[in-house]
Amino acid sequence: IEMDMTPARPFSRPGDSGSVIVDAAGNPVGLLFAGSASGGAGNLGFTGANPISMVTAQLGVTLI
Repeated sequence: IEMDMTPARPFSRPGDSGSVIVDAAGNPVGLLFAGSASGGAGNLGFTGANPISMVTAQLGVTLI
């Protein structure tokens, strides 16, 4: 995941691991697991996430 905004900024920062990522409507879409400080467009870093459907399936839970 990379940000595409002005001004440019990273999508995640240290300590964000475990955060739920939501879409523009506030629906959960992913669980953040890692980020880098460099790479990607503008060298601002990449963020990795697991799709929320895979996370809930593996944990056997339903989000309410």
